[in-house]
Amino acid sequence: MTAPADDLADWLRLAHVPGVGTQGQRALLAAFGLPGHIFAAGRGALAAVVGGAAADALLAAPAQADIERTLAWAGEAGNHILTLADAAYPRQLFDIADPPVLLYVKGEPALLSRPGIALVGARSATAAGEANAEAFARALAQQGLVVVSGLA
Repeated sequence: MTAPADDLADWLRLAHVPGVGTQGQRALLAAFGLPGHIFAAGRGALAAVVGGAAADALLAAPAQADIERTLAWAGEAGNHILTLADAAYPRQLFDIADPPVLLYVKGEPALLSRPGIALVGARSATAAGEANAEAFARALAQQGLVVVSGLA
């Protein structure tokens, strides 16, 4: 299950604010709750958590085109965006030092709670490298592992 579209737009807006970063995002979420509450807060309250420059960036007009494009992607079959507040967000990610505020999932989000392995590649892989990565991913998936990629 993913967040409703209005809530998701607020999450995306938070994720797209330049200069805030995941630590700042989590500090804001801890201080104010859901992203809608962050954007309703005053500059002084925001600045107390993340500083003046980040507060100004938070209060600036959102990157609406980016948000709309991402919402359109999320509306396509098999695509999901999970927030830290989603029940489907993998609990094991809370054990890492810097869990992402959003996860972009292509496929079934419930699989993220199963044992998995990350494949890390290159942005400009050769055809042979891509074929090898696909073969590794297929073999690992056939053994029951969920293959996770950062989509480099």
